[in-house]
Amino acid sequence: MGEDRPAPTRGQVRHVLGELADGRLAPVEASDWAGRWFGEEIDDDLVHETIAALYSADMPVAPGKYLYGPLDFQAWLNDFDVQPNARKSGNARPRRCGTGRFPE
Repeated sequence: MGEDRPAPTRGQVRHVLGELADGRLAPVEASDWAGRWFGEEIDDDLVHETIAALYSADMPVAPGKYLYGPLDFQAWLNDFDVQPNARKSGNARPRRCGTGRFPE
């Protein structure tokens, strides 16, 4: 972390989320991808919240059991797709990824 790496675009985040929801990407792969930006400042609320959700995609609750599954991933994708007007860069102070709310 702390590298000078631009935040992913909405299109990139949507692609990873779609792959996860469709089962073409494993939760651990989505989490690893999102982990590159977890804890970093992200100006776009929708990207910020989705990165936090993706980072938690492989969160275990017991051996072999996970907090989130395919129905959750599809719900995250549906939520992402209906939020086209969420705050974008430049409208307010950036937030650090991981300090917002996690998926409910």
